[in-house]
Amino acid sequence: MTTSMTRAEFRESLGQIASLQFWFLWHWLRRHPGESCRTALRQRIAMIRMTASYDPRRMHVDHPDFAAPAWLALETDLVALHLVSVDPDDFAEAACARLAPALDANLNASFANLRTHLYALSTTH
Repeated sequence: MTTSMTRAEFRESLGQIASLQFWFLWHWLRRHPGESCRTALRQRIAMIRMTASYDPRRMHVDHPDFAAPAWLALETDLVALHLVSVDPDDFAEAACARLAPALDANLNASFANLRTHLYALSTTH
C-alpha cells in the first residue's frame, strides 16, 4: 500500500531540508573562507529552488534568476544572518525562520509540482 505525502508533511520536509542545507552552508564557509556566502547560497545549496524565484520549467536549463528582487532580498538577509552567526544550529534556525515566508508562499506550487512528477514516475513503470 502506498500513501501520499500531505501538504503539511511536504512543508515539514522542506523545512528540514532547508535546515540541513543551512547547517552545511555554515560549515562549508568555515572550511572555505575564500568563498562568499552569496556564492555558496547560489552554487552549493539549492535554496532558490524552494522559492517562487525559481521556475521549474527551466529545470533542465537550470539558469535560476538570481536577479529576481524577492530572491535578492532573501539572499541579502541570509548573508547578514551568516555574518553574525557563531553557531551552525543557531544559523540554521534563524535562516529557516527568514526563509519560512518564501517557503509558505511557494508551497502550493511546489506541492503541485511534486505531485505531477510523482504521477509521471508512477505511470512510466
